Amino acid sequence: MTFSTNQHQGTPNGHDGGGPSSPDRAEYKPDINGDVFHVTQLTNLKAKEKSRRQDPFIPPSDGTPVNNLPNELLSSIFTLGSEAEKSGYDDNAEEEEEVEVEGPRLPFQVLVSHVCRRWREVVIGIPTLWTYLDFAEGPPFDKSRAWLERSKDQPLDIEIDCTIDSDPESESEADDGSEDQADSSSENGLVTPQDRVAMPGGPMPGGPPLAPLGGKGHKLNLILPHSARWRTFELLVDDFHLMYNTLATLSRVLEAPELRALRLCHYDDNENYDHFSPADLKEPFFAPFSGRAPELGLVTLWGVHVDWETCAFLQGLEELELAYHAKDVRPPYEIFTRILRGSPDLHTLTLSASGPAGDPEVDWPANVIELPSVRQLGLAFLEPSYASALLKRLVFPNLLVLSLDFDQDDYSSFIIEQLAKPAPNQRHSLCHNLVDLKLSGMQCSTTAVNRFYDALSNLVSLDINCNHLRSQFFSSLGAMNLVDEPHEFIIPKLTTLTTSGISGERVCHLLTQRPKIKHVRMDSEAEMREEDEAWLRAHTESFDFFDNSDDEDDDIASVGSEEILIVDLTDEEGDGVPGEWVDDNSIE
Repeated sequence: MTFSTNQHQGTPNGHDGGGPSSPDRAEYKPDINGDVFHVTQLTNLKAKEKSRRQDPFIPPSDGTPVNNLPNELLSSIFTLGSEAEKSGYDDNAEEEEEVEVEGPRLPFQVLVSHVCRRWREVVIGIPTLWTYLDFAEGPPFDKSRAWLERSKDQPLDIEIDCTIDSDPESESEADDGSEDQADSSSENGLVTPQDRVAMPGGPMPGGPPLAPLGGKGHKLNLILPHSARWRTFELLVDDFHLMYNTLATLSRVLEAPELRALRLCHYDDNENYDHFSPADLKEPFFAPFSGRAPELGLVTLWGVHVDWETCAFLQGLEELELAYHAKDVRPPYEIFTRILRGSPDLHTLTLSASGPAGDPEVDWPANVIELPSVRQLGLAFLEPSYASALLKRLVFPNLLVLSLDFDQDDYSSFIIEQLAKPAPNQRHSLCHNLVDLKLSGMQCSTTAVNRFYDALSNLVSLDINCNHLRSQFFSSLGAMNLVDEPHEFIIPKLTTLTTSGISGERVCHLLTQRPKIKHVRMDSEAEMREEDEAWLRAHTESFDFFDNSDDEDDDIASVGSEEILIVDLTDEEGDGVPGEWVDDNSIE
């Protein structure tokens, strides 16, 4: 009996399950396997795409929506990103210090320029992102040259720090953050102060001439040709020869029409304020910009004197700080008061070991000058008689913020007569309108403390450094005012308290008496038990520690009042690490 080999091999009755018109099973098998293959392939692709999206360094295979944005919108995004970075450094400084970043940090605009050719072209074409110059990379200043070129015709913010950092660790960190440190003329990557000066000067008395910007012997000057668009100029030195030559150079500039802020600071350890040192650099008194800077609103002069008579820009000011001037280079009283009278919008005045020249009892007239625009006043390192004579002649009827930092003399009379009592023809004392007071150092009697505090009826925020103050400045905060009805604590509106040199236990005890104090800051070196810190955090709306370096006394355990920092932006603002200076054609 003969059987066909292709019958009855799949299903009963000889059917293969495909129906009369279906192909046989051999033709189905590749389709079934193909479906499985495609499903598996799709699953793998999705897994890979998910992995790509989780890894920010792997671009998506289907492109990114940002590539479809027009250049104008990208420009706006890059500008906002740069502004956010600048504001973020100040607001989150403590958090950023905790983040360890390997290698130098690139500014936002530089980081963006490294992403792709298109982004680089867009961000380099935004001149407002390249207006900050600090020349911290050292000669030949390639980074600063590039930024200056990219800034086009925009106003420039120039900050030059020629001080020497005595901390070797800080120096090494600064070296890591600069692109062009490997200059063949600088050993170990260090840049001398002369090489870092960003403008040429005249002959230096007792020393070699300053090197022009761009390196020794280079004739090209990068800054002076653009003086018409300087918006901010800041120079910090610890060698007055550098400042002298800079002042000589600036005096030859005819005008700074766009200058808004001028900061000239000379730091030294000389505590003799009777005579200027070095004596051979006392004169001449230079007039930067030939005395003409019509838009100038902020002036800070630390240990730097100018031609007070000729400098017409010392009027129309909004902020003025004079600090650490020897008595023989201070402005005459007549010119000092002319500066104040000529600045009707002056809102901040700071005098630290400086002020008008002369003997107050002999050289100063008794005329009273009312300064209603001043809202913030800072006085530091002035003798009691000098400070008293000053406030007898200057009246601040609308003062809101006061900062005092004095030496070891007795300031009781100054407190009682000039601060706590109303000035002649004034309804209220200087203290009456104060809402914010900072006391970093001042010796006085207990009576003076009480009189002072009694006058602070509207004070909201108090900052006291009890390393340099009598203990009564803190303990008196728990005292009641028994004169007025109803009886209240002195400084009745106090809600914010900042302390240095006070233990956590004492602050807790005070707050049990004064629960209206809701915001507390304490120096990080204060004696603090865990239970006290926990109690303070539970019973205040905000509690924080801060670090300070104002105290220089080795025998004082606690850190002093808030530190005033001069920020060195060498690492954060430097345009460079190897890789920034690349050919556009090499960027994909």
